[in-house]
Amino acid sequence: ELHDAAVWPDAQTETEMLKTMAGARIHDPVAVIRGKPFMPDKPIYNVFTVGTKSVGSAEIKLDTPSAPMAPGNIDNARTAEFWNNEKQWAAEVALFSDYEKWNTHFNAFRSGLQKYLGSLPVEQKAFVGKDDWLFLRKSTEFLFSGDLTQQPAKENPLPHIVAFKEFLKKRNVNMLFVPVPGKEEVYPEKLPSIEAMNAQFSPVHPYARKFLRDLQDADVEVVDLLPVFLAAKERDATSNEPLYQPHDTHWTSRGLNLAAEKIAARIKNYSWYGALPKVFFTPMDTTTSRLGDLVDKLPEKDRASMAPAILPARQIRITGNIPYKGGDSSPLMLIGDSFTGVFESVDCKSAGVGANIAEKCSLSVEIVTSWGGGPLVRKKAIEPRENNLGAKRLVIYLMADRDLYNYSMGWKEFPEKRK
Repeated sequence: ELHDAAVWPDAQTETEMLKTMAGARIHDPVAVIRGKPFMPDKPIYNVFTVGTKSVGSAEIKLDTPSAPMAPGNIDNARTAEFWNNEKQWAAEVALFSDYEKWNTHFNAFRSGLQKYLGSLPVEQKAFVGKDDWLFLRKSTEFLFSGDLTQQPAKENPLPHIVAFKEFLKKRNVNMLFVPVPGKEEVYPEKLPSIEAMNAQFSPVHPYARKFLRDLQDADVEVVDLLPVFLAAKERDATSNEPLYQPHDTHWTSRGLNLAAEKIAARIKNYSWYGALPKVFFTPMDTTTSRLGDLVDKLPEKDRASMAPAILPARQIRITGNIPYKGGDSSPLMLIGDSFTGVFESVDCKSAGVGANIAEKCSLSVEIVTSWGGGPLVRKKAIEPRENNLGAKRLVIYLMADRDLYNYSMGWKEFPEKRK
């Protein structure tokens, strides 16, 4: 059964078969027959193709992983990570049959939340939830976005992210897009006690999940953090901290290290990874103090009880016990918003997601942060070197997913068309 797919393996194909295919894809198969003639747990596939236009199929194409590439060649192979994303997203929406019905499932949740936000002064940017957790109003409003691709052109992130990926591809540089879910998506139960908040939660923002599928359908590979975070949240009771800082919009060291592990695992599967010279790093456990960036966004009466928190941190050092900082010659570039800057260039420095990616994959990482938001960082990071990206093999584009919706400064074209 083809499951309406134009490519096999598809989202229903078993993980072991995806590993066997090792990234190979067959375009427009005429038929796929699955059977278990020898062992009940060992399916065998027969895939039939016809390379003629008379049956309406495209030319048969195998996307097979190449041998290790020389530096300078891009890696277009589809790995298990790509196909695991496809399976994850297909399984999620299958529970509700489509995104509209999935979205309707959370109508009461969103309605209650909107009613609560409507009771707050318009100028109030943050509010207190359960257990004194604080939430950013704009990040919470992201849950009401609807289909992100239906925004006005200047606010629709899809064509801009695709164009940026194509810009890098032409320069033989790979790109991974990493949207960071807001704490409302990972900890919806911490939101104020309102109607329907005690329901069993699946991902509470279906259209954020759809947008990830839209990106990969447009050939932009995504590192999907939400399933990792939701699984890790179940271990909060036995962990030394949650995944997000209760009084801050940003993740904790535990959260950013889970992200770093996921990203580093993908990096190690690029064909060019083995040929790059490795760097030796030393992690050191330490602590840092932070009040939380949401405290000063509260009404004055709610601030008095908020004290700075002592937070664990994992600082990365190099030879000579020097805190690590990547440079221009690094083969990897991490670009993004404040999620790339916390624990990295503020608070406990060299302990952010970039430094920990570097340590986990033994490669130097250059880090470019735009404190004004993820959509702005493309120009800041790339424009000064537009015609010479040097030794860069990969750009990791990481940003808060809330700025995929109604971004105040709009998604400006990059690179801008020359007159």
